[in-house]
Amino acid sequence: MNTPTTHVLLDLDGTISDSEAGIGRSLVHAFTECGYDVPDRETIRSMIGPPFEVSFPKVGIHVDDIERVIAAYRVRYEDVGLFENEMYEGVPEMMEALRSAGHTISLATAKPQDTAIRI
Repeated sequence: MNTPTTHVLLDLDGTISDSEAGIGRSLVHAFTECGYDVPDRETIRSMIGPPFEVSFPKVGIHVDDIERVIAAYRVRYEDVGLFENEMYEGVPEMMEALRSAGHTISLATAKPQDTAIRI
């Protein structure tokens, strides 16, 4: 059975948009604001994707302090960091081609809906 494709599901972070700058800079802000040493760039990059509750203890943030660091992260991310996303080259054209071909495009993300819409 060969049925035509009608829907395309795309992931936001790392698929259609490069979110590294905004997330990374917001993490640096949170660590600094909360009095923690800022990890090196590769360690920061390794924290993009997994839940912070998993990543933070690996860099010395005590489990009892995770929520405070996340709150500091969100302050910067919600005002500045989410606007530091950049769409990958060719994505707008790809999405237009899919739409023109009659496909329904859906977006997947672990971000809250209001944040994803703003991005």
